[in-house]
Amino acid sequence: DLTWDRQRLQALALTLQGTPRAHQLQLQADVPQVPPLWVETLFGQRAGPGTRATLQAEGGWRRDALGGGGLWSGRLRSLQVTGQVRAPGAGSAAPVASPGSTSSAVARWLDARDLPLEVHFTPAGGLDELRAGAGSAQLAQHVMVRWDAVRLLLAGPRPDWTLRARLEPFAVAPLLARVQPGMGWGGDLLLAGKLDLQVDDRLRADVAFVRASGDLTIDDAAGRTPLGLQAARLSLQAADGQWTFELALSGRILGDIRGRQVMRIDPAQRWPDRNAPLEGELE
Repeated sequence: DLTWDRQRLQALALTLQGTPRAHQLQLQADVPQVPPLWVETLFGQRAGPGTRATLQAEGGWRRDALGGGGLWSGRLRSLQVTGQVRAPGAGSAAPVASPGSTSSAVARWLDARDLPLEVHFTPAGGLDELRAGAGSAQLAQHVMVRWDAVRLLLAGPRPDWTLRARLEPFAVAPLLARVQPGMGWGGDLLLAGKLDLQVDDRLRADVAFVRASGDLTIDDAAGRTPLGLQAARLSLQAADGQWTFELALSGRILGDIRGRQVMRIDPAQRWPDRNAPLEGELE
């Protein structure tokens, strides 16, 4: 094992071919960490005892002519993050399915392909900045995320990052049915989303989920009841220590539900803690 900052790496395999200016690399790493239980429940995937990341990329290295660090630029051909299960009789975790397999026995948390990528290094050889161009990724085989830009600054004590992305319409009923299996959720409601996040000394966020089409239904002893949704929007805005949550639902059967809640924290904090006060209204 390799340990670093309370993290542990169980296995690592790296293949590098070519020259510094033009090369291909393949990386496979196993870690014991897994997504939180609520993620496993929401997406209906069994996490297993660990996580495996598999990466294939090609690119080139260029040293800064002014005596600085250097730049690796290239293309990420594929990045997959999957769960693991323990192979029968084996002493370590092993993948159930090869990359690209549709087997449901292993959780597929992330699948991204063909992404332009730049990695900047400091003069001492440390990671300084990572930039990814426009691209897309499949999350847990349920949600497709497309982004315009991703930027991650790594030189400071805490990573700073910027993300502007949108979520393609995804089915809501299967997710609700896993979280609340006794409610009888059904229907063909699709939600689309947008994410605009900037995290440095402070956090600025503009996140929204909006009905794209369809409706939700509830099955009970009386039969199937549609909510008659005509509009739905859930949003979050955060800036200067104020987090604002807004909800707007409208439907023929449901009626109108509207709410606005505000949470205020110290602007120097990135995230609220459990004691942050919340106030607002729901109509």
